[in-house]
Amino acid sequence: MFQQKLEAGDAENCRMEVIFLARDLRGICYALSHNYSYSIFISWIQSKYLSMLIQCFKIYYDDAVVCSSLFRFFIEATTNRYQRLHFDVTSPNGIYLMKAICSACVVYGSRAIGHTVSTDSSDYYVKKIKLTSYSLTLLNTALNSKYTNLALFAVYNDSCLFDALLSNLNLVLSIDINFIIVSLE
Repeated sequence: MFQQKLEAGDAENCRMEVIFLARDLRGICYALSHNYSYSIFISWIQSKYLSMLIQCFKIYYDDAVVCSSLFRFFIEATTNRYQRLHFDVTSPNGIYLMKAICSACVVYGSRAIGHTVSTDSSDYYVKKIKLTSYSLTLLNTALNSKYTNLALFAVYNDSCLFDALLSNLNLVLSIDINFIIVSLE
């Protein structure tokens, strides 16, 4: 039902549902400490709901609360706590998870770069800097988890990793340096 509302363009009514869903999934993910239970969770979420969650970045890119909840779920899902993420380096699950993470970074980054936030507003830190740091943390966590061989992307001419790196770099470069200098003083 939630996915049908989202596809029908009823994004405003789905906002709180997305937030609660991301928070609930993050809690479930945090509780999974064994490889077997975590593999079942990842298989379930990849097959049905991961693309929908990535599409939420496209719809709610300007809503800091929604994006923050989504990023925190994705970061928790990719954190290799208790060695629960143990894929063979050529496993399709690891490759698919890495592609999904890269896709989330690219979808959010491509929308957020075009969205301007006034540096005078108190929301600049939350809407620009904090969400950029979440995107960087997500990609960093995925790269450090070592559940896929990154050379596979070059071998198969898949640009998703390069696009995610470029998107995050553009997000960092879009931050107003004067805001950071004033904040440090």
